[in-house]
Amino acid sequence: MKALLRAQLSAAAATAFDLATTVALAGGVGIAAPVAGAAGSVVGGGINFTLNRRWAYDAASRGWRRQAMRYLLVWCGHVVLSYGLLRLGVDVIGWHYLPVKLAVMALLAVGWNHLLHRRYVFAG
Repeated sequence: MKALLRAQLSAAAATAFDLATTVALAGGVGIAAPVAGAAGSVVGGGINFTLNRRWAYDAASRGWRRQAMRYLLVWCGHVVLSYGLLRLGVDVIGWHYLPVKLAVMALLAVGWNHLLHRRYVFAG
């Protein structure tokens, strides 16, 4: 239970940076929302890996290269899914990027990230 709570707090911190990057690029600079969302995922991913490894899953004593490679695979899947779902919501359906981004992040946090981080990336 402790790992789950820490993982969610780690995800919350990463999400804050992800959203800030997305909003700054899409709303401030005018970059297309799916591209801005992908950039936000890059920033959030780096923060999330570091916090999960060192704090949430207490896996810093295990080989970081293997974890990084596994995280990269999971993260690439996350970015592809995030980009595709943002394209669907924003460009196909026509919704505003911010609620779509929030919904996509929530869906992937539960159905993709935590599950694969716990059972694959940082598994003991």
